[in-house]
Amino acid sequence: MTGSYTVELSAGVAIPKVYCPKELHFKGLNHNIIKLAIKEGKKQDIKLPIRNDGDIPVTLELEFYEPKNEQDSKTKALFDCFVHPSVMTVSPNSMALTNVSIKPWKGLSLVKGLGKQHAARKILAARVKDSALVYSFVFWIEFY
Repeated sequence: MTGSYTVELSAGVAIPKVYCPKELHFKGLNHNIIKLAIKEGKKQDIKLPIRNDGDIPVTLELEFYEPKNEQDSKTKALFDCFVHPSVMTVSPNSMALTNVSIKPWKGLSLVKGLGKQHAARKILAARVKDSALVYSFVFWIEFY
């Protein structure tokens, strides 16, 4: 049996809107930030909400960006950041929680005593699985 068939296809691109409701706009960086205050020498766990206002579920792979240049690596030596779970799926028009742990090192008090480092930035990258789309959440961490 020979012949031809006509099939209509349509396609569209849906880019989900993923954000953190705790973000505030910071004019100094011209970017949204998540501002945190950490007590010197104390580990702090933060529940971070991530909201998906899109129409499709989004699977995010979360990890903290580790700088490769020397200037940014100075803050790396002052504290550790961890995220759990590192992979999460956020349903359409809903919110999911992930835990962020920040653990300052003991050397931070020496640097603070010299009056050098009072605040630091850390970037949490959220890569959309099976995609080239990456969202970033900038943490502005102040130590007291």
